[in-house]
Amino acid sequence: MEQTLYALGYVKNAPVFFCPELPPYSLNHDLINGTDAKTGLPINNLTYGFPEALPFETKIGNFAAIPTQKIRRPETYFYIADSVYPAAMTQEYTIRHNTNWCSFRLGHGADRCNTLFLDMHVKPLNSQELKESPNWKPKFYAYFMSSGVNRFL
Repeated sequence: MEQTLYALGYVKNAPVFFCPELPPYSLNHDLINGTDAKTGLPINNLTYGFPEALPFETKIGNFAAIPTQKIRRPETYFYIADSVYPAAMTQEYTIRHNTNWCSFRLGHGADRCNTLFLDMHVKPLNSQELKESPNWKPKFYAYFMSSGVNRFL
C-alpha cells in the first residue's frame, strides 16, 4: 500500500513511511522491485503497517479498495501505523490480528504508536486509544518498546 500511495503520487515524500528508529530507514530500489525468495511474488509493502481486513474494504483482485466517501467519520478510523516484526526488530508492512509476528509498535513517548487516519490526520495513540477505534479487531498484538514485551491488546 505504501508503495502504491507513493508511486501514484498521493504521497509526495516517501520517507514519511519510515520511522527513523528501526530499519529499513529509507525507500530504495530493493524495496520497490524486490521479490519474495519463497513465493517469487513482488515485495511492495515493507513499512508502516496497515491493519488487515478493515471492516469497510472492498477486495479487487489482490488489492483492497477503501470507499472513503462512504465512511461517516473517517477521522476515527486508523489506516497506517507504526509496526514491527519483533523477531528482527524491523518495520513491517502489515499489522495482523491473531499473530505476533507483525504488531503495532508502541515506541514513542509513553508507549504510543504514530497513526494515520482516513481523513489524513496523524496522531500518536496509546494502546487504549487504538482499542477505541471503530476498526479495532480483537487479538491485535502490540510491541511495547519501553519494556520489550509483545502481547495481545
